[in-house]
Amino acid sequence: MARVRRGAPALPGVLSALDHADDSIRSAAVSVLGEMRAIEQLRAALTDPHHGVRQSLATALGGTGDARACELLAALAADEVPEVREKAAHALRVLGVP
Repeated sequence: MARVRRGAPALPGVLSALDHADDSIRSAAVSVLGEMRAIEQLRAALTDPHHGVRQSLATALGGTGDARACELLAALAADEVPEVREKAAHALRVLGVP
């Protein structure tokens, strides 16, 4: 069985997955970047055309526990899709932002 790389060595592969044609792959990449607490790298997903990826982004940002995620979550809180806005609002509450 192949080993899954984590941490800095895995970053280039995860970042390239953000450009994948399959939105489920992009969502998975967002989740992994959230686990890595790669806040700045997650910025690229703000403009993903698929709302499911942006929902995953909100969840990933909320899970980081990092106050730097608030700026990105504020942008998602103004998303055109209600489900994305709801996820962003929840993630902001998780981070302690009323």
